[in-house]
This record gives sequence, C-alpha cells and structure tokens, in this order.
Amino acid sequence: MKATMKNDSGQNSPVIQWFPVIVLCAAIFIQSCFQTFDSKPDIPHWDKFLHAGVYGLLAALFFRAARRTWHPGLSDVWLLIISIAFTGLYGASDEFHQSLVPTRSADGYDLFADWVGGIIGAVAAMGWFYRHGPRCSMPQSE
Repeated sequence: MKATMKNDSGQNSPVIQWFPVIVLCAAIFIQSCFQTFDSKPDIPHWDKFLHAGVYGLLAALFFRAARRTWHPGLSDVWLLIISIAFTGLYGASDEFHQSLVPTRSADGYDLFADWVGGIIGAVAAMGWFYRHGPRCSMPQSE
C-alpha cells in the first residue's frame, strides 16, 4: 500500500514534498563550487550562523517531507534522528566537496555548525508538526 497525505490542498505527491529538500541540497552544492564572498557583515563568526541557519532549514524541510510521505508507523523520534543524521552527513559531504574546490577548503567548525543547525531545525520542525502538522496516513481499504 502507498502512504498518502490527507490535506485540503491535495498536494500529496512525494515529489512535491521532497522538492524543497532537493532544491536546497542543490543550492548548497552549487554555492560550494564558488569562492566565498569577500564582503560579509561585520559580525564575529557570521559564516557559522549562516551554516547553522541553512542546515537548520534543510533539517526542517527533510523532517517535513519524511513525516508527510513515509510510513505512518515511523515515530517522530526516528524521523528526528534520521533528519539530523541526513543533515550532518550532507554537511560532511559538502565539506569534503569544498576540499576539492581550488578556492575553498574544508572546515571542521563549519561542519559543527551544520550539525548544530540540523539539530535545532529538526527539533523545531518536530515541535511544530507535533502541534500543527499533517501526518501521512494509509488509505482505507474498500
């Protein structure tokens, strides 16, 4: 049986649910191919906040898509763990990718910020969906 999401908008397609995750992953990958900007806000560790924010958004989007499309028997705790793991591993792959780009380098502090952002984003998404969000459900047999 195929899991579907019940909501008023009719957007139950897994492609629609996962599209934001794919777009953000692609944007991160593409941005990592280019040199960093020289002009940044004069805020200490600005890039770490940026990493945490982007990867927090990625974790929240991942949690949202998984919660709406995966089997309803999978608990939110498991979705939280999987979302954080995915985000952290994607951050690690991005740091590795940057190590191969001539104008970039890998940074362990960036990876740490990615993990922290992923944890915050996934926990925030879980909290929001716990109170407000739809859950996938198995179709009723007729």
